[in-house]
Amino acid sequence: MVGRLIVLGTVLAALVGAAPAQAAAVCSPGAPVQTLTVVNQAKVRPRVLANVERAVTAQSLQVRGAWGTPCAQFAPGGWKVYLKVGGAEPHGEHDFYGQPYALVWTSGAAVEGWSRDFSHEVIEMLEDPNLDIRYTQDGS
Repeated sequence: MVGRLIVLGTVLAALVGAAPAQAAAVCSPGAPVQTLTVVNQAKVRPRVLANVERAVTAQSLQVRGAWGTPCAQFAPGGWKVYLKVGGAEPHGEHDFYGQPYALVWTSGAAVEGWSRDFSHEVIEMLEDPNLDIRYTQDGS
């Protein structure tokens, strides 16, 4: 799983840097969709945040093809992803309290720093929303 997320993180970094005119990734008609709502407490510029959201939606389409998870779409009324200021370096975590949510600390870093954690937490929420899947090294 970690290897797949590293590869997908590399794809995310490339997508975030893509030209703004690039078409938005769209979930396939009839595919399960999970709405996520970003609470931008870190005051990330809207254009930068929109680029990250577009890249993570594209990434979720790849993960869906491999693991059958829902496609991510960003809009009001979904699972919360809180972008927060603070921390020595960008990091994130996700948890479950009635519904999944994620916390991502930007630490004032450039988008290339915190967007990896943002992507990682969103994909983990899609794969294991209730935090009840456990993996071990031997595959059991």
